[in-house]
Amino acid sequence: MHRYDAAYVGELATRVFGDREKAAAWLDRASVQLGGRAPRELLVTAEGARRIVELLTQIEDDDRLHGGHTGDPR
Repeated sequence: MHRYDAAYVGELATRVFGDREKAAAWLDRASVQLGGRAPRELLVTAEGARRIVELLTQIEDDDRLHGGHTGDPR
């Protein structure tokens, strides 16, 4: 079973970006992949949270494929 609540998204973002401040900055920044909306805006629905989890997972996978995390919150 997948968790798509705000707490899980925050934990995942912190893991992906390596730091809470970078994760918070990413959550507040508009994203092309999310139609120009900030991830935090989408946390109001389970579907929006699911989309954020998918995007974070893609970022994490991309970082692994390309030699590790650069610390850039995109």
